[in-house]
Amino acid sequence: VGNGNEEMAAALRQCRLLQTEGERLKCYDAIAVKSSMPLFSGRLTATTDRFTITAPHVLRYESDGPIFVMYLKNDAGDVLQNLHIGGGGQERYVIEQPGTYFLTISGSETWRVWLDPK
Repeated sequence: VGNGNEEMAAALRQCRLLQTEGERLKCYDAIAVKSSMPLFSGRLTATTDRFTITAPHVLRYESDGPIFVMYLKNDAGDVLQNLHIGGGGQERYVIEQPGTYFLTISGSETWRVWLDPK
């Protein structure tokens, strides 16, 4: 059993100890979000495939480099939001409106992007 699996097992055991269903569900959801694979990942510059949402979603993005700029664009290519991280780390942005979107990303290192239901 690898270290990641041991950490996951320990986190799941902690969730099971919570008294109420609501607390347990919130705990399990947090583990699912933390362990999910990114929808998009890469290094330096990329334009993603289009994706469609029918309800609000959280765009979660993470960069390993000092520069990361991402444009959320609608299906027509209009920039709807300019998102950035200075110095690496993780941020999030809520896409409220249903629609078809894509991302244009410029980074100085590797990056990852997740799309989670709100």
